[in-house]
Amino acid sequence: MGFSKFWRLAAVASAVLLAGCGLTQLNADYVPTSTLSAHGAVQIGSFAYLPATSGKLKPNQLRNAAFAQVLLNQNVDDYVRQSLLKELRFVGIKIGDRGAVVGGEVEDFFDDDSGGNVLTLTVRYVVKDATGTVLYDAEKSSHQPMSYGTGNPMDRALKANFEQVIADAAFIKAIN
Repeated sequence: MGFSKFWRLAAVASAVLLAGCGLTQLNADYVPTSTLSAHGAVQIGSFAYLPATSGKLKPNQLRNAAFAQVLLNQNVDDYVRQSLLKELRFVGIKIGDRGAVVGGEVEDFFDDDSGGNVLTLTVRYVVKDATGTVLYDAEKSSHQPMSYGTGNPMDRALKANFEQVIADAAFIKAIN
């Protein structure tokens, strides 16, 4: 095999291998599973996905360490908002159009797929009353291993993050 033929074959093989690493699309459909219980009433406001609003990532893209893009089938801010709504309702908190409003910022949703195999979620939660007065403002971060056989790792990361909020006495006070 000649020198140039070898490099052409190497280039084609590399392109084929890298093409398989280019994109991962994930179905984001949160299922609440917390064993916590809580009471209160809250409205679910909006969440901003900071890596997308700053232009660093697409609105539906998780930050990750490998070459592939990890995309959800919906925007991260909507996914977190809808998942929080489901979990709060599941643990006993009334969701409606009255009461304090919880919203915030998804600061990071990081898939360490380069060998660490950990999914990290960092969210700043803000609860405001009807006048806009801040009743609660806290950042919560969860780190979940990407191990198989123990449920959806994105669901586990969200659940761990939400449970930190639900277990926070200051949050419960803000929504009561």
